[in-house]
Amino acid sequence: MIVSDAPLAVFDIDGTLVDSRASIYRAACEAAQVLGLPEPEYDRVRQIVGLSLHHALHVLEPSLTDAELADFVAAFQASFRAMYEAGHEEPLYPGVMDTLRRLKRDGWRLSLATGQNRRG
Repeated sequence: MIVSDAPLAVFDIDGTLVDSRASIYRAACEAAQVLGLPEPEYDRVRQIVGLSLHHALHVLEPSLTDAELADFVAAFQASFRAMYEAGHEEPLYPGVMDTLRRLKRDGWRLSLATGQNRRG
C-alpha cells in the first residue's frame, strides 16, 4: 500500500462537478409528454434533484397511481438513456476544471465518489 502525506480531495460528480439539471429537466418533460401530463416547471424539477428517481417523480406528480408512476419512471429512464446513447455529455460547472487543475498542481490527491445511478 502506498501512503501519502498529500491532502486528499474527494468530489461527488453529479451536482458537484457536473451540472445535470438540464438533462434531468429534459427527461422529466419528455416523460410527462409520453404520459400526457403537463410539462413540469424547471424550478420544480430542480428541487427534486438528489432524490431517488421513484420518489422524485412522485413528488412531481403525487396524484399518479402506482402503475402510472411506474410508467412515468420508465419513460424518464428511456428518455435519459436515449440522450446518452445519442452521445449527450453533461457540462461541468463553471470553474471546475480550473479548480481541479489547481489542486493537482498544488499537490492534492484527487478522487471521485458517486452514488448509484438513480436515473437509468
